[in-house]
Parts: sequence; C-alpha cells; structure tokens
Amino acid sequence: MFSHFVGGSRPSRLSPAAAQVARVVGASVAASGGSLAVGCSLGADAAAVLGFLSAGGAPSSVQVFAVGAPDGSGFSSPEATLWCRVAASRGCVVSWLAGGSLAVPPAGRLVGRAAAAVRSASASAAFVVSSAVCPGSLAAAAVAVGRGLPVVFFVVGFAPAALPLPPGCAGVWRAVSAPCRLPPGCLLRAFAPAQGSFL
Repeated sequence: MFSHFVGGSRPSRLSPAAAQVARVVGASVAASGGSLAVGCSLGADAAAVLGFLSAGGAPSSVQVFAVGAPDGSGFSSPEATLWCRVAASRGCVVSWLAGGSLAVPPAGRLVGRAAAAVRSASASAAFVVSSAVCPGSLAAAAVAVGRGLPVVFFVVGFAPAALPLPPGCAGVWRAVSAPCRLPPGCLLRAFAPAQGSFL
C-alpha cells in the first residue's frame, strides 16, 4: 500500500476553504487505496483525516505523528492532545513523541515530528496552505524533496507566485492538473527540482 503524507496550515492560518480542500485530498487518498500519514495539528492534518475516514478509508491506514505524549505533555494545546486521543480510540495509529523526547525543545520536536511523518510516506507529500507564510510546511517539503518524493502544494486564497521554494532546494513551482475535483479558488503547484540538485 502506498503511503501519502498530507499536511499544511495550522488552525490559525487554515481558511474554511482550505480545510475543505484538505478533506478532499484525504478522501482522494482513501479512494486510491493508499494510506495516510499526518501530523497532529487541528488544521490541515485533522481535516485530511476526516476526509479520509469519511470516504471509507480504514482507521488503521491512518498514522498520526504526535509531538507530545499520551498524558498531554509536550503538546501546545489540550485540543491537539484530545484529537490524538480520539484518533487512537477510533483505530488510527498514533506515534507519540514522534519528534523526540520531552528533553528536546518544542521547536525541535515539531521539526522532528514533521520529518518523521514525511519520511514515512512512500508515494507523495501534499500540503494545503492558505497563506504564503508557511515555514513548517516548506521545511517538511524540503525533507520530501530530499527523499525524492513528488511534492505538491494546494494553494488556497493567495497567488501561487507568492509561494517560496522549500528551503535549500533549487527548482521551480509548476502548475499541474489536480488528481481530484477541487473547490473553486484552489490552485495546484508541483515542485520541480533543478537537475542534479536537492538538499
């Protein structure tokens, strides 16, 4: 089974339209028979899982990479803790402290968590963003580029020309057709690395 990573904007930056796109992307992964890997944000991550499960995807085919522990330590909000617990109770596979132990500073655990989630994917890495200011998504995209995974960004509510390149990656964003029917206002861009270059 091919595994797809889906991530994107955190709750404070995820517009309702972008949340709808994330649900569509999650449903598309389920329809393809693939598995889903996400972080533990209540933004694009949770929306993708909702779409995946609503489309008939098996909970056991969802892996959630959590930045904190089951008792709630290490999370930035109680809502994120609760979401991970609910995901686990419904049969999703939750990797607790996926970014390292609590001895690792929060910023380091967030980076490590995202990297672990991306490295678990074998097919693609997709990001749903509603702002060009998305350093976490771009950093995770750089990990995917380094692994040779196809990287796509679903851009919602702003001009794709404003989207920066993944840090340390030489290449360009190219317009591509969507693999699924998307809501109006969503544009898809795929990263095309420069020949012979990556992180």
